[in-house]
Amino acid sequence: MDMRKRLKEKGYTEVAIDAVIRRLLELHLLDDNQYAQMVIRSCAVRLLGARATRMELQRKNVDPAAISQNVASAQNSGVFTEAAWELGRKTASRTRNLEPLVRRRRFFAAAARKGHDLNVINEVYAALFESNNE
Repeated sequence: MDMRKRLKEKGYTEVAIDAVIRRLLELHLLDDNQYAQMVIRSCAVRLLGARATRMELQRKNVDPAAISQNVASAQNSGVFTEAAWELGRKTASRTRNLEPLVRRRRFFAAAARKGHDLNVINEVYAALFESNNE
């Protein structure tokens, strides 16, 4: 647990650390599931996919079980698919006057950077870029 490590580095005793962690848990201020859900909402607003969201949660030292559970839940509810579609709509709008290959490259690059699944990227591309021939 990251909090335990930080408090230990600050020089607090194990007894004090245990008391603080117990109290934070009682107040629901130190809950990996709630924190993971908050981070996932933040990542969705930034139009990140499941892979990038998982990396963000790992970087923030969230419990691996909480990461798997919450990312899977968000994926099942379509959070990352909707983020990919929104990214596609924004990219289509911004690149409307560019050549088709440039538009394709920009969308795929943005979607890959944001950690979206290739199957979803292909679906969004086909629907927004190929069918409209914008």
